[in-house]
Amino acid sequence: MVGETRSGAERPDSDADRHKCRKSSPVDEHRLVEVDADNINFVSQAVGGPRGGVWNVQVESAGNYRIELRRWPFHTNKPIGSEGPRVTITGRPLNHKYKLIPAHEAILASNGTEQKVSLAQESVGAVFQVQLPKGRSQLQGWFRDAKGTDLCGAFYALVTKLSA
Repeated sequence: MVGETRSGAERPDSDADRHKCRKSSPVDEHRLVEVDADNINFVSQAVGGPRGGVWNVQVESAGNYRIELRRWPFHTNKPIGSEGPRVTITGRPLNHKYKLIPAHEAILASNGTEQKVSLAQESVGAVFQVQLPKGRSQLQGWFRDAKGTDLCGAFYALVTKLSA
């Protein structure tokens, strides 16, 4: 179980702070947590630095977790390197600027170790399996190109506790 997470200001005062603040709800062993960004302009333009920010998590139950990283919201199923969604879930057009990223790898840093997953051009996400101890932990996910250059942080993560 992963408890509430925060990165950046507790209550962001501006759009610049808001993209740093990612949060989730406490979950039990039968639910999952989606950690995400709420500013489509920052996500579309890959703002936040080449590795994005960290997620500070309170792990309520030690164990094995599945973590899926994505650039775009889960419901869109858009590839990481694409322009992303061009309409809202209600059909309103989105005319924001976007940045295409040539993602070749996804990286997940967890408690001082990094895991890498290779990505295909059509990949919508990257799945990792990590052991998390009970208590405070830090997670960070980002995308890297074929030359090894960090491109941008993962804006969405889905955390699921796996059965023992």
